Amino acid sequence: MDLSALMAQCACLKGQGGRGSGIRFFHERSGRILAFDEPHPEMNCTRTRLSWCDNFFGKSESTQRIKQMMEYKGYHAEIKYSDEDRLFVGQVVGVSDTLAFHGASVSELEEMFHQSIDNYLELCREFGKTPEKEYKGRFNVRIPAALHRTAVLCAKQREMSLNDFVTRALEEECAKLTAGA
Repeated sequence: MDLSALMAQCACLKGQGGRGSGIRFFHERSGRILAFDEPHPEMNCTRTRLSWCDNFFGKSESTQRIKQMMEYKGYHAEIKYSDEDRLFVGQVVGVSDTLAFHGASVSELEEMFHQSIDNYLELCREFGKTPEKEYKGRFNVRIPAALHRTAVLCAKQREMSLNDFVTRALEEECAKLTAGA
């Protein structure tokens, strides 16, 4: 895996300046710099570099972390790197079927993800199965009884249903987190 390709996927520009050998990137959204100053740097992704990248993006807003999710046709996949296999591995999330894929490069990983979804949809047609949708718009949340009571009272105070109150609270929090994305 080429480090420049990975960082480009994360909205980073490769820097040319600096003294000595090293690899430098600038993350436009956060305005932060990531520099690998090493005696003889290569552009491959090592476990150490991936860890540094994770720490770098972890210090930015959560919406600016290394792209660990891919999206295609309304399906999302979680991406991880297997040092043992020296591959990027992905698995589609939000469905009960298991859709897994891998690739040695970002472009190969993306190609395999698209192929995985296209094959899944074709297989569903072949067997007369309705393809699962990722999110149905319903989920159960376990909260402390006192918070449940407070939420119901706050919703009633605003003349809203508890469902509408929770929906609005989630929309407001998600909007805050994605405002810089």
